[in-house]
Amino acid sequence: MTSALPSWRAISAEAMVPVLMGAAIILFGIVELAEGAVRTPETHPALVAATPIAAAVSAIAGVVAAVRRPANRMGFLLLGGGFALLLSGLDLFSAPLLVAIGALGGALVLPVVIHALHAFPTGSLRGACSPITVTCAWITGTVLQVPVFIFGASSPLATSPDPVAFAVATTVQQLAWVGVIVATAVLLFNRLRLASAVRRRVLAPLYVYGVAALGLALLVGVIPDADPVYVEVVQLILIAGVPIEFLVALARGGFESTGRLEALSYRVAASDDARRDLGSALRAVLGDPSAEIVYWSDAAGGYVDASGAALVDDPRLALAGAEVDGRRVGAVRYDTRIVGEHELAMSAAGVLGFAIERERLAADLRASRDGLRASRRRLVGAAEDERRRIAADLHDGLQSRLVMIALAASEAERTGDAAALRGLRSGVDQAIADLRAFVHAVMPAALTERGVSSAIRELVDEIAMPVELELELGPGRLAPEVESAAYMVVAEGISNVIKHAAASRIRISAEDRGDGIRVCVDDDGLGGAALVVGSGLGRLRDRVEAVGGRLEVEPRTGGGTRLVADLPRDAGDELG
Repeated sequence: MTSALPSWRAISAEAMVPVLMGAAIILFGIVELAEGAVRTPETHPALVAATPIAAAVSAIAGVVAAVRRPANRMGFLLLGGGFALLLSGLDLFSAPLLVAIGALGGALVLPVVIHALHAFPTGSLRGACSPITVTCAWITGTVLQVPVFIFGASSPLATSPDPVAFAVATTVQQLAWVGVIVATAVLLFNRLRLASAVRRRVLAPLYVYGVAALGLALLVGVIPDADPVYVEVVQLILIAGVPIEFLVALARGGFESTGRLEALSYRVAASDDARRDLGSALRAVLGDPSAEIVYWSDAAGGYVDASGAALVDDPRLALAGAEVDGRRVGAVRYDTRIVGEHELAMSAAGVLGFAIERERLAADLRASRDGLRASRRRLVGAAEDERRRIAADLHDGLQSRLVMIALAASEAERTGDAAALRGLRSGVDQAIADLRAFVHAVMPAALTERGVSSAIRELVDEIAMPVELELELGPGRLAPEVESAAYMVVAEGISNVIKHAAASRIRISAEDRGDGIRVCVDDDGLGGAALVVGSGLGRLRDRVEAVGGRLEVEPRTGGGTRLVADLPRDAGDELG
């Protein structure tokens, strides 16, 4: 338990405003008490003293709340209650103007008390029902009070005294008060039901006493033949007890969220072991067992939970966004029925911002590492498949042809047939052509000898489709792995266009971008190409990423596909 009283040396300039307001209420209360004792000696002393004392209690509670939490409107609500009580005491004086002001001040007391009960401890009204109930309280205490003033024979503001109309107006107002108090009781009980055990111990005494005080204050006012002096004194005592309960609630930890935020900050800054369960620390700060940390996903275009699933809309839940350097990184998601103080949720989100960003970066790193491992596994698999394909091609093609040549050579040697020798020469030539084509398919000679630009031009010369070629690469050579990847992007792009796109033209470009190159293959075909794992484009992406590049497939406006590869000038350690 922390002390409800502030450290007066720590009062900020901002908090001096409520301090001065509270001092003014207490000072004028003393003046009112002294003047009442002198000017209205016939008035019961208890009635003269009750109003200034009740106003002073409310003012003290307001000052304490305002100094403890300057940004919280709770303190000003309690100060407003003290001011209304102070005004209500003016109806003891004989001056008509003061009596009228006192009557108006007395009409504001119950609405302020009800507003404060609904607003504690955040200073703001939460949910949809509390604002409606509080609005009804203000209407009951002001609008419905007007007929009571007008038709009441003893009212200082009476303009048309009418006992029947006064009775009707009073009954309507009392019934309205009953409805407001019952609604308040239901809403506060539901808030207690949803609160954590710690929060419930803080709020329960205040809520129970507040509702009981309102009900009893209304009840004693309708007791027949009751002495008006004693009725008003009892009502003032009951109402004065409400700010006392506020002070008790503050002393029991009504504003303890500040301390819990400090603990949360420590946990965020602590070691990995202490940071592991930030969710439980967040729930402790907010007092909301359902509160959770969610993450911003650019890919999803919104917030996702820890598993990466998109959030399900729920009107009862709200988000307090967390930012790092102006970038959205995540949010705190909480139940507005339990946590009415959005500022507290925002403060928690601010504390958690860097932790959320750290977790997001760690998750990205893990995903990148897992993706790299999977890519390397696919590359190893693809390399193994390629070796098997080469072995099969050599065995079924070139090896078989060489065996046939060897048999033909033996036959020609035995017979000395000139035609057989010519056939042998033709077979050797065909084997050499097959070998040259095979080597070219594995690694074009132009690529190894003259570079990627020459290899792409040679490749383009071999296709019958119209090709628009723009090569703007510098004279220097790129890393061999990068040149090979760039060539394969063009080769795979042309292959896909010819096999699947039904295109009428191809545009191929390669440009130097200083720290790397960009290779593009555009077509005006059917479109629909995708980077599917295991497909030709999927294996091409693995190859591009293995040298530190990036491959994307983009649909073109009006139809067709654009294959884009951004490659570094040097593969660096990517293949290490």
